[in-house]
Amino acid sequence: MKPILLVLIYVFLGVSTLVAQENSAQVQAELNQIKSQEGTLSFAYVEKLIALAQAYQTEKAFAKALGLDKDIKTSIKRLSKKAPKEAPPTFDQQIEDLQLKQVYTYWQGLMLQEGYAEAQTFLIDNNWIKRCVYNKNKALLLQFFELAHQKISSEHLNYLNNWEVAYLLYASNKYHNEEQCEQMWQAINKHRVAEGEAYSPKHLEVLFGYASFCKRTSKTSLYESLKTKVEKHWPFAFKTPITKIDNPNTNVSPSKTLKENAGKSTPPSPPPPPLGADDEMPRFPGCEALKEGAKAKKTCADQLLLKFIYSNLEYPSTPENGIESMAVVGFTVSQYGTITEVKLIRNPGGALGKEALKRVQLMSELPRRWNPGTKQGKPLATKCNLPIRFKLH
Repeated sequence: MKPILLVLIYVFLGVSTLVAQENSAQVQAELNQIKSQEGTLSFAYVEKLIALAQAYQTEKAFAKALGLDKDIKTSIKRLSKKAPKEAPPTFDQQIEDLQLKQVYTYWQGLMLQEGYAEAQTFLIDNNWIKRCVYNKNKALLLQFFELAHQKISSEHLNYLNNWEVAYLLYASNKYHNEEQCEQMWQAINKHRVAEGEAYSPKHLEVLFGYASFCKRTSKTSLYESLKTKVEKHWPFAFKTPITKIDNPNTNVSPSKTLKENAGKSTPPSPPPPPLGADDEMPRFPGCEALKEGAKAKKTCADQLLLKFIYSNLEYPSTPENGIESMAVVGFTVSQYGTITEVKLIRNPGGALGKEALKRVQLMSELPRRWNPGTKQGKPLATKCNLPIRFKLH
């Protein structure tokens, strides 16, 4: 069986290589044929224009590819204006697919020329990732991450930020798609393994996030399998039965709902022990590359945390949706930087508590860990309480 399997793989790879190596002359000939048969106002013609630009990029003829970009955008615009009076519902989607491919092709050219910062700005300006998710163009999105992995690696800040934008959209109520969430995890896991040693810390943080997704979505057998793999290297990644320190910056004491506490006084909690000169509170990921000290990194991390919580916070649609209040969610940042023991401490009702809990749970589904808290320079599990305010606009 093994020799046959190897032959089949060789043939498959050979075909793939031939397709990838189609040169600009071949694509130009196909483009001319489409033009003579269908004219320039067709989806096939614009698709082939885009393929020609990509062929030029492969050949590093970037000036020619850039020159085609204007023609591609003009052709898409002309095609959209020539929509039939009774255009099918898919017509607008096809136009959007072409626009997404045009943006991708331009971005690809920048990446191949190592203009990474310009490529990321271009991507954001065109709101490309959200448009892909909205238009259900998952194949192009996965192709995008494959190229990003090849050019800048899955640990690069741009890769991670883009991955998280797409993933959180798929995990939201509006674009809910568990299958695509899982494909995103499979993609980054494949990329992380290809870039380094299996079960290295950079690989384990992805497996932890993948396992957390499986736990939330009740994929029990896969969760247990991933959890076992992670715990061989990080024994307390999912539960931290050791001494913890409180975070004085976010500690909130009441554990009852607002309704239960109404009209009652709550005795103050004893203050946490003072921080020593070498002690640090845990930090949300994304600021460790700063050259400034721990205080500046903490300020930056807190801002990113607020952005993460509130940027996609969804006000629940319930009969009580006029509630304005605050939920409090408790969690532990383990000594490995993983998020564990997430629980609702204060529930204002009206499904607000459930939404707040989900936002914090999603923190454990990021492919990068928090910077753990330290005591006397050593990583230590840290309890945190995070208030989340819901306010009508």
